[in-house]
Amino acid sequence: MKGLLKKDFLLAFKSWPVMLGILVIATATMAYLNATVGLLSFTAIFFLMQGVASIITDRMSGWNLYQTTFPISRSRAITEKYLFSLICGLAGFGLGFLICLCFGSAQEEALLVSSLLGGILGLSAMSVGIPLLLALPKNAFPAAIFAGFIPGAFCVVLWNQELTRQSALVQASQGAIAFNMRIDLLWIQLACMAGLCLVSWIVTPMVLSRKDQR
Repeated sequence: MKGLLKKDFLLAFKSWPVMLGILVIATATMAYLNATVGLLSFTAIFFLMQGVASIITDRMSGWNLYQTTFPISRSRAITEKYLFSLICGLAGFGLGFLICLCFGSAQEEALLVSSLLGGILGLSAMSVGIPLLLALPKNAFPAAIFAGFIPGAFCVVLWNQELTRQSALVQASQGAIAFNMRIDLLWIQLACMAGLCLVSWIVTPMVLSRKDQR
């Protein structure tokens, strides 16, 4: 497991100029739009996806087949992808938090909402994206990445609909009712995505380790 993690980290570090460029562009854009708090969720998802995308690198280079010549079980190799993605996501979350503090984006509620949205979408990408990237043919990689965000996007849509309903209630009450960001709903959705990720983490190695690799 340590060797697999070291290999993936070394490959990720080799792409740091590209990652830095994307991060600088995103930071400048968010700062221009006065929405730097969104960097918290962006960096968490962006870094986590480096872990998920490492599956594409392995399969395109043939490493997923070559590693079978080493004393590494396929179930352990799959488990490592979940762990690597999670570590990358947490690193991105920490970096995003520091960037937000540097820009003075320290509104507690806004940071909490951004972090919860990042967690929901990131866990969704792990839960669905990893098994699909491992199981589907190589020409289906874009579809697999897109499908990975569907459960998380569905949660965000539900939350947005609830915000619309809250806004209508506030307007109807002429300000008598305070607007509620429904952070409680985001916590519930995050818990659901965490549960989905845990199930995926356990089931995917069990199922895919018995199938032939392509």
